[in-house]
Amino acid sequence: VESRKPERYSSAAPLS
Repeated sequence: VESRKPERYSSAAPLS
């Protein structure tokens, strides 16, 4: 999941 899009930061960053 680390190599994928910043989903791990999606929890804090409004990327969606």
